[in-house]
Amino acid sequence: MVAVALVQLIGGLHELVVGGHGHSLGVHAARHLGAWDIAFAVGLLVVAVQPWRVSGFLPMATALVVLMGAAAGVDTINRQTPGMANAMHLLELAGLLLAWALSRWGCAGGPRERRAAAARPATGAASPAPHRWLPGGTAFPPSPAGRDRQRPAA
Repeated sequence: MVAVALVQLIGGLHELVVGGHGHSLGVHAARHLGAWDIAFAVGLLVVAVQPWRVSGFLPMATALVVLMGAAAGVDTINRQTPGMANAMHLLELAGLLLAWALSRWGCAGGPRERRAAAARPATGAASPAPHRWLPGGTAFPPSPAGRDRQRPAA
């Protein structure tokens, strides 16, 4: 994931600095794309270093990759850009797939680990206090020292 992020970062910096020279894009649009590439690379680097943050990264990354991929596909079909000009989008897709895999299998505290921990019987630990339920099904843990007890009516 770090390798994908670094290549993405280098490509984004090139777009940001060069600004689309040699592209059919205008300088302004190319710099915007470079900024998005850099932001995506930074997100990948953060997730690589702090894997528990992957669940916050996935919605934005998925939207970005799907929309950029769709736009690249339409441009290629309409012959507005050659297919190799869209190679950077393959890096975005690779980063998204790696982040998704990390969220499913590689991150302590991921869904599989939480399900496995919930299925294990408690080993001599006191059972936790029940949650308070509010309308709409929202649960809140009990407050410390029993502060959520109701006071007797006066």
